[in-house]
Amino acid sequence: MQRKNYANFGIRGKTPSGSSGNSGLKITAYAVAALVFASDTILVNTKNPFPSAVNILLYILFFVCVFFLEKNSTSIGGRAANRLELGLWLLYITLSALSGGGASPLKWAVIMLPVAAALRGDLTSCLIMALGAPLAFIRYILTAPAADIFVYPAALAFSLTLFFIHRGKETAQNIDKAPFGRVETQKEGKHFRLAIYGLLESFLKLYRSVLNPVSIILFLKDDGDGESFSVTLSASADTAEVNNNYSFRLQEGAIGAALNKRSFYTFSTSGAAMPYYKKKRAVASVAVMPVILDRLIGAVVADFDRDIENEKDAVKERLAKLAGEIVSVMEIYDINYKVITKEQRVSLMYDISRKVDTQEGKSGLIRNFLEEIKQFDIFSGYLAEYDPADNSFTVTETMNYPASAAATKFYAKESEFIKYMMDTGKRMVIGDAAKKEIPLNIRRANIDTTFLHLLKSGDTIHGFIKLDKEKPNIFTEFELETLELMLSRITVMLENAKLYEKIKNQAYHDGLTGLLNHLTFQQKLQASVEKKEKGILTSVALCIIDIDFFKKFNDSFGHQEGDRVLKKLAGMLSEFEAKTPDSYCARYGGEEFVFVLENRDIYAAGKIAEQIRKYSTENLKGGNEKEMRPINLSIGVTTYPEFARDPRELFKNADEALYLAKEEGRNTVRTTLDVRKIDRRRK
Repeated sequence: MQRKNYANFGIRGKTPSGSSGNSGLKITAYAVAALVFASDTILVNTKNPFPSAVNILLYILFFVCVFFLEKNSTSIGGRAANRLELGLWLLYITLSALSGGGASPLKWAVIMLPVAAALRGDLTSCLIMALGAPLAFIRYILTAPAADIFVYPAALAFSLTLFFIHRGKETAQNIDKAPFGRVETQKEGKHFRLAIYGLLESFLKLYRSVLNPVSIILFLKDDGDGESFSVTLSASADTAEVNNNYSFRLQEGAIGAALNKRSFYTFSTSGAAMPYYKKKRAVASVAVMPVILDRLIGAVVADFDRDIENEKDAVKERLAKLAGEIVSVMEIYDINYKVITKEQRVSLMYDISRKVDTQEGKSGLIRNFLEEIKQFDIFSGYLAEYDPADNSFTVTETMNYPASAAATKFYAKESEFIKYMMDTGKRMVIGDAAKKEIPLNIRRANIDTTFLHLLKSGDTIHGFIKLDKEKPNIFTEFELETLELMLSRITVMLENAKLYEKIKNQAYHDGLTGLLNHLTFQQKLQASVEKKEKGILTSVALCIIDIDFFKKFNDSFGHQEGDRVLKKLAGMLSEFEAKTPDSYCARYGGEEFVFVLENRDIYAAGKIAEQIRKYSTENLKGGNEKEMRPINLSIGVTTYPEFARDPRELFKNADEALYLAKEEGRNTVRTTLDVRKIDRRRK
């Protein structure tokens, strides 16, 4: 049988504790903080207030810091945010102590911070700051007004009220976020879970009535490291006495030692208290029966206030039957779990696929995907796209990474993780990722677990996806399998998006030069004229650009070199478009190009046209090894509405100006003003 996840009965998987090196650093930091707090409370005794301007500036800094911490607590890490907030609290205690203590206007910052912690659901920080505030100003409370003294307990009560309101809402919202609940989001699934709980609890109560122990407790294996067992259900004379947060490891304690034997085991406690009770409760004997399916999945522990040596066989028989009943229930649950898992996985894939639209392009597709997978408690991630030219990956789309992370480049030869993915095509899950200082983390310090997946179809590598979780969240097997299925779908969609962009590009752009084609240009020009009619623009200038003697150039050097000349000119126009606001260019046909300038009159447009002509003559050349000729341009310029009533007349007038430029010797710029001067002379 496949390995099952029995931690889904409401028990969160435990994670290994931190290293001893980190604990030493923490102790030092806490000792320094305590020393500063004691110094502020006992030694600092100044009654000189800061000037009002300084207090105002310090309050502005205070609110900026609080805003930054609350807004970025996800990206910098919840624990890091808590520590920074406690540091801010200690800083303002020090500033208050230096400016009058309990009489300082800055004391209100110290009193306000517990409220922020309560709203975030951090009870520890809330209590430290709410209880520490009156201690910090203890010397001043005796002489303070009654109203000020009342503020401290009121602030504590208010903070705790907000915390429990937050916790209540959070509990309601997160019921379905537990591993069990995440799968069974439908009403029928929840009812099935309740039935499983009820059935197990009934078994425990039934066997307790038969065996008459102090309590019977069911321990099930956690979802974390696979070596921990936690209290799941209990039947006791006083169930409130059982510590539902208690857990043990196979290498720990008498129960762990008993489970290692994988068989029924009893031992005398000589009246010692067992650790899974909240209060000290003497127990005489303990019986442990392992719960084994295809592997050890839990244990039934029965406590007795009497010596059971004479009834050991009867206890063993009944606990064995109870363990068998539990195994049967687990098998029923496992079948239901698999069915619901498959159904939910299909539902998630369909839902995300429906929201991720190929027509939004590659960037939109990945952005939507990263947004949707937040439901897996994923805090950050990015897409790195593959460049086969140098066998590298470049970060293009990010979620909860600094803006500077974009464009970060990784070379396959420099990363063992990338090399492994490319060689095997397998996903990777990296634990304790922050401690390992992986370059792929881009200096993010609060990452605990990282998921890496290569986006590859056939022999084509598109890139890789990196997704991160913070403690205590981990990637469950259900999530990993679902993510793999979704990313397979995303890979197909990326291929479709590339094909869609290619077709779209062909529809809107000229195949040779990459500029807008004739039809697209006409649509954009019409849109520009309509903007002028609505008052959005002041004018629209049109420049028609023609390469001088292009036919002779083709005849002399061949059509391939002629195509290269067209590409060179298109590249130059694209550069001018990039550095000229409110402009766009297109290939109109043959050797003719157009350049549109919005919000320019005919004089400004003529100057830009002259810059284009001059740059081309001085910098662009075409030909062969024997002869290189400069690429000279003739340009005609006109504007709407000064010299045209509609787009058709606009193009006609620009064409007349171009004809005049060619008539007057080419390699020059002429405008409608020049055309009208010639007309007046002729008349």
